[in-house]
Amino acid sequence: MAPMSPSRNPFADPSLPTFAGLIDRIEADKELPPRTRQNWAWALRAIARAVAKELAAVPAHPEFLRKLLDGAAPASLGMSRGAWNNCRSLAGKVLEWAGLTAMPIHYQAAFSPAWQELWAKLPSGTALSFQLSRLFHYASAQGIEPENINDEVLDRFYLALVREHCAQAIRNLSRCHKVLEQRERAH
Repeated sequence: MAPMSPSRNPFADPSLPTFAGLIDRIEADKELPPRTRQNWAWALRAIARAVAKELAAVPAHPEFLRKLLDGAAPASLGMSRGAWNNCRSLAGKVLEWAGLTAMPIHYQAAFSPAWQELWAKLPSGTALSFQLSRLFHYASAQGIEPENINDEVLDRFYLALVREHCAQAIRNLSRCHKVLEQRERAH
């Protein structure tokens, strides 16, 4: 399987809209006043710039957006606190307009049936299940089944973690790799 385009968040549910898709919808909606269309598109673009992500790599999901905004650096763009607060407010209005405020709590892809089956075998609430969850979501989003996990997939997973700034998950990667090796030896 070919790796997913780096322009799309590699952990997100592929059915979720992105900032790029929202901007397309905003610009196409002629019932919105021109100033509103302009301001909403500006806010989404400014947020993406402040977190150094492409518009297509930002899932339009409240949970993801909250986490993203926590790590934003608007000052690096020369943006005042007032302008940043305006961006945040406008982004919330865009999500509301698009009907995206009452979404399932998680933005990550659901586990595929094969990954769900493995998940059910893990002891719940343990460090092991926590450490493997990000890999399970990634593989499910990418359409990679458990039997297809190999070093190449783990390398792409690692790069996706780095790109998404998942520091805790990166620390857990070596543990995940050890667990997968143990699983492979057991079969």
